[in-house]
Amino acid sequence: MATHVGGRFKVTAEIIKEAKKADSSYCMIAETIERARPHAVAVTVDLQAIRYTDRKNGERYVWMTPPGAQKALIAFDQGEPVAPFTVSLRTPIQRVPIQKRGVSSASKKVTVPVKNTNKRGEFQIVGGQLPPVAVLSNRGRVRKFGLKQLKP
Repeated sequence: MATHVGGRFKVTAEIIKEAKKADSSYCMIAETIERARPHAVAVTVDLQAIRYTDRKNGERYVWMTPPGAQKALIAFDQGEPVAPFTVSLRTPIQRVPIQKRGVSSASKKVTVPVKNTNKRGEFQIVGGQLPPVAVLSNRGRVRKFGLKQLKP
């Protein structure tokens, strides 16, 4: 039975205080998701996407970062105070089966992306390549903003 992957995540004042500035793996949203979903690993958050792997389901999920969360990330990373807020993640835009350790790349199946639409008309890609990590995330954990337009 698959576990629920999305939901509403309350980013509390305590989590905001403990979060690391400009770090996509230890940011306030990533910490909130990890606490709410103990089976979630490799949680990363940047301006483009929120991603995590669910080892129980054997899949990696990708959501577009909601606009309110984007604004909070920019303010937090620029050292401005952020009030507690809620992040809602509904249907992931993509889910990809994870490769089991010890499986050679020659024997793994190539997943062909399948496009699905649910009852609410939300679009989802199943399989295929994951989207690239956002440019502003500095190709890893560190988020850096160089544009003055990002100043809220």
